[in-house]
Amino acid sequence: MVEEYLALQEVLCQAEKMQAKLLAEAAFLGGTDHLILTLEQRYSDHTQLQSRQWTVQEAIQGKLSDLDQWISQYQTAFSSLEATQVAMQPAAGHQQSHRPWLCRRLLSKTVGSSSFPPPCCLEAVCCCC
Repeated sequence: MVEEYLALQEVLCQAEKMQAKLLAEAAFLGGTDHLILTLEQRYSDHTQLQSRQWTVQEAIQGKLSDLDQWISQYQTAFSSLEATQVAMQPAAGHQQSHRPWLCRRLLSKTVGSSSFPPPCCLEAVCCCC
């Protein structure tokens, strides 16, 4: 019986030493506000923000791609319109015989059908009639 008491006393003593060591470590860590204790939550927040950032960047890249296509289409349309306007202007020092063919050719590409009168036919001086 005395031996059991001494054995239990030894176990109790070791448990008290372990408790004192753990309390010292907890005091060192500074309680629940220590960075190591909040690491998991901070990492979770970081990955969520990073995921949102990638989603927004992909959306922006998609919009930029759409805008690049719009710019290209507008440039093509304005180039075609500019070529049509140049063809309709009187050419200084050039023969007038090529202008009607050029005007009809450009207008057939921009208007699409010969059933529509070219815009120059609506003016006082027509280049293709």
